Amino acid sequence: MRGCACPEAISKATVDQFIQQLGQPDTPELRDRIKEQLIEREVFLQEATKRGIPERPDVKFQLDFVRKTAIIQNLFRDEAKKHPVTDQQVQGLRDVGWTDAQIAEAVYDGALFNLFVRLADAFDIRPPEVMDPNGVPAAVTRADPTR
Repeated sequence: MRGCACPEAISKATVDQFIQQLGQPDTPELRDRIKEQLIEREVFLQEATKRGIPERPDVKFQLDFVRKTAIIQNLFRDEAKKHPVTDQQVQGLRDVGWTDAQIAEAVYDGALFNLFVRLADAFDIRPPEVMDPNGVPAAVTRADPTR
């Protein structure tokens, strides 16, 4: 690829991956645009590396954050594939007055809650002692015996 340090086999695999991610028809024009962008990115990356930018603590933090975000997003995608929301479930919520935006937000909130529960389990994080066995703070239920 025009003096780029990327071997042709890697660049073809990368272009194929981009096309798959974009979901667009595979055309020579699209391949050329992707290759041009990859070349530009490689030039910028080489310059940044010369300057030592990848070794800076703030950049390392950003890279780690982006990596973890990508992993979590893929976890959500995997869960969505395993447990898809059915049209019948969506229609049932619409029938009781939910808007599509409310349904989407509820699905997102549920997925996020599921993630937090899994992370808490993975890191053996337990609720504080102020939580009752059902997970609801006594102050919320007004059953606080100290009042």
